[in-house]
Amino acid sequence: MSQPQENIADPMADRAGSLRAFGPFAEAAEAPLQRLAQAAEWRQVAPGQAFELPANAVLACVSGMVRLIGGARFKDVPGGEMRFLEEAVARRSVPAYAGAALYESIFAVIPASAIADEAARGRSLAAPLAAWFASRLIREERGDDESPARKLYGQLAMLAQPNGADGFWKIAKMPRHRELASGAGMSEEDAANAVAHLISTGVARRDFPGLEILDYESLRRLAVT
Repeated sequence: MSQPQENIADPMADRAGSLRAFGPFAEAAEAPLQRLAQAAEWRQVAPGQAFELPANAVLACVSGMVRLIGGARFKDVPGGEMRFLEEAVARRSVPAYAGAALYESIFAVIPASAIADEAARGRSLAAPLAAWFASRLIREERGDDESPARKLYGQLAMLAQPNGADGFWKIAKMPRHRELASGAGMSEEDAANAVAHLISTGVARRDFPGLEILDYESLRRLAVT
């Protein structure tokens, strides 16, 4: 069985910033995110490549999409989503999972104990996590599911990295509309329209083969509101 490339030198310019793009960590202080980024194992896998998610770990998919397989059941995790965060905070045991990348993917494997310890350390992480869990419960009670467009914008926010040359953010290589659509649960046409909306409103501009993000804060707001 092929193994993923592990301990990548620098799959993204700012690993703590990549964690912040996930909703539960959006309002967390910098110090706990830096510690979690250092405790995490960062992996990059090619389409179809197999990997193993160890027991008692949280998977944070930065880009692409991976599939976790446990017995006869599986969970697809697109870019911008996490799995097993609730179990980590509650210190509940999670089994190991086999996995495979559906697209080229980058993800972080965070020890559940690291997240639980940071949450217990003080309010800098515990308070944002509590607020996020409460907000999610309210949305679930109201029946307000996360929109596909919001998921797509979340994927793009994950992929964007600071471009020191001009102060903007940039996605070096844009995923295909098919990949964005699959991760967000929408049609390819809707995915193309969502990207076009960013361009028409001045949030982004095309820079083939990538996308330049002119207003990263607006993109983040689209991803969480």
